[in-house]
Amino acid sequence: MIPSAPQWFAFCEIASISPDSLTLGYIERTKAAVLGRGEVESGFRLPKQFAEFRGSKVRAVMPFILVFKELLGEEKFCEFLETLKLDPDFFMDLDNQINLNFCLEALKAMIHKGDFKAKDFSRMSSAIVNPGVHGEFLYRHYMDATDSVARLRTVIANARLYECNFRYALEEDRASSLVLSIEPEPHLGAFNYKDDSTLGNALCRYKQHYFHEISSCGHGPGLKIREIECHYRGAERCVYELKTAS
Repeated sequence: MIPSAPQWFAFCEIASISPDSLTLGYIERTKAAVLGRGEVESGFRLPKQFAEFRGSKVRAVMPFILVFKELLGEEKFCEFLETLKLDPDFFMDLDNQINLNFCLEALKAMIHKGDFKAKDFSRMSSAIVNPGVHGEFLYRHYMDATDSVARLRTVIANARLYECNFRYALEEDRASSLVLSIEPEPHLGAFNYKDDSTLGNALCRYKQHYFHEISSCGHGPGLKIREIECHYRGAERCVYELKTAS
């Protein structure tokens, strides 16, 4: 059925989605992430492997999806989802939530089947700043930021629109630099995200690359990052100093 304009607007009101979803190709609701439990999310049934402790929104895992498709193609990605028993339509809604296992499995698949190296996240740069990853609402705010420091402040302020796996806090906030702490939530103890033999501390390296790229949004240099504490090497949290290039 091809709905008429009035039918489409009526459907959007019932479904609580933006009418722009038709042209954007995704649904965004911009609600804060709340840790999900159980095997049903927005009407989709998820395998138990991805259902417990659902702390990651689709917008948080979308860079992994885009790079997977770039490396292996759309068909291989659909085959990957079929193997995991995940419905591709689940990922059309940026606010649907899945757990950390999806990112870990996607990374492993790209390493084993594609040309992706666990130590190199440069191939994710364009995916990180893709407007469709964040949604129109958030991306517009990032582009309106006056500089890279202001942009990263906005990203951190909106962290709960991406995930609730980590607590983000600005320990120091200056005009040209920030000190950011990232502390894992207790439920992450259920996931092998630190000691995997294939991935190592891949998520730590990914986060650093993510902040560098998103601080520039593809316009000019990103913030330089200095690691002060590392959760992956025994500290309770990660602490980074991020400052503008001198």
